Amino acid sequence: MNNKKFYLLIYILCLTPLSWADDVQQKEKNCYRNISEDCNIAGVWHAENKDYAKAKYFFEKVCNEKEIIGCNNIGVLYDKGQGVNQDYAQAKHFFEMGCNAQDAFACYNLGNLYDKGNGVLQDYKKANTLYEKGCNGGDMWGCTALGWNYQQGKGVQKNYVKAKQFYEKGCNGGDPFSCANLAYLYLKGYGTPQDIVKAQEFYNQACTMGNKEACQSVIKLFPFY
Repeated sequence: MNNKKFYLLIYILCLTPLSWADDVQQKEKNCYRNISEDCNIAGVWHAENKDYAKAKYFFEKVCNEKEIIGCNNIGVLYDKGQGVNQDYAQAKHFFEMGCNAQDAFACYNLGNLYDKGNGVLQDYKKANTLYEKGCNGGDMWGCTALGWNYQQGKGVQKNYVKAKQFYEKGCNGGDPFSCANLAYLYLKGYGTPQDIVKAQEFYNQACTMGNKEACQSVIKLFPFY
């Protein structure tokens, strides 16, 4: 799995692109008045529009105000090399700041560095510890990643029952990858009695949530349902 996109807090947008842009201008003004949450929203908007220099400016303002969400987002820029030279050491620094302050998203991102061996010695056990911290803190990607490592036996003894438990948590929390992986366990009967009906149910759920591979699995595996 790739690192998480920039974290936007809980900010539901029901706006047209133009009104969203107008809204961001107001967020920038609020940022200059030291409203840190609005700094982060402005930063995410600029990042999504590939103006990474501006994104970094707003994320730094958030991070410097000790709002850890901004530190995680700076880490993402360094991890991906967006607007800065790719620098895993810097990414690790900012993810550690976030994770040490109990930011679940930063814990997942830090775990991902150890899982892949990006800028650190590859260490699946440490990755799993960080994924679990992220999962317990509410980041469903952490649950999915930990379930995958249990399924594959990476850093832990292979355990489909444990994998299923983490996929269930991730799926219930809204991660389509967890739903798709849960469907696969039911399809194969790994860690649970084989159940084709449940497999189809979870593939459909993942598909509805935007997982294209799950949609392809539905067409391929259940053409007559």
